[in-house]
Amino acid sequence: MSKKLRPIVLAGGIGKRLWPLSTESRPKQFIPIFKELSLFDLTLQRINNSLFKKPIIVSSERYLEQIQDSFERTGLNPSLIVIEPESKNTFAPIITSAILSNKEFKDEKFIATPSDHYISNNQKFYQACKKTLKTNKETLFLFGVKPEYPSQEYGYISRLKDKIEFIEKPSLEIAQRLYKKKNILLLFTQNLVLVNHLFKFQIKLLKN
Repeated sequence: MSKKLRPIVLAGGIGKRLWPLSTESRPKQFIPIFKELSLFDLTLQRINNSLFKKPIIVSSERYLEQIQDSFERTGLNPSLIVIEPESKNTFAPIITSAILSNKEFKDEKFIATPSDHYISNNQKFYQACKKTLKTNKETLFLFGVKPEYPSQEYGYISRLKDKIEFIEKPSLEIAQRLYKKKNILLLFTQNLVLVNHLFKFQIKLLKN
C-alpha cells in the first residue's frame, strides 16, 4: 500500500452559488479571490506537500488555459489531466481518474478533493491525512468541518453512535435540525483507500 496519497482534484464545476461573480466561463475556483491567488491555486499549494504524489486534475476542456496558468503560478505539475466530455457529478470523474492514473491502482491511495473549498488550517488537514495513511484497512474516509450556520447548499455527515449518514443539500428545516446536533460535519473531501469498493456498489453507473 502506498505511503503517500494521490490527489484527485475536481475542478469542473461552474460555481452557480457565487453568481454573478462566478460565471460559466470563469467559475469560482479560478477567480483570484485571495489577492492574486484563486481557490484552485490554494488547492494546488496545499497538496504540494510530502504527504502527496502529483495530482490528477479533472475538469472541462474550456478551463484548460486557466488550469495551465495556475500550474505556472504554483509550480505544481499534475501526473494527469482528465477532461470531462460532460458533467457526471462526483463518482464518474473519481473512478475514471483512478483507473487512468495507474493500472496497478489497487496499491494506490486516493484523496478526492474539490478545488473550490477554502481550508483555513492546512495543518489540521495534513493531520487528518496522516491518520488515514496509518491504516492498512480497506476503508473509505470522509473529511468534514463543523458548520458555522445552517445551510441548504451543502452536504452533511451525521454521526449517531455507530451509524453514519450523509445528507445531501437538505431543506432549510432539516439543515437547522442538523446544525443543532453535536456530531455533524460538512463534507469537504473524501479519501478513497481502495477504488474496487466503488466497483462493487456503482458498477451500473460506470456503464452509463
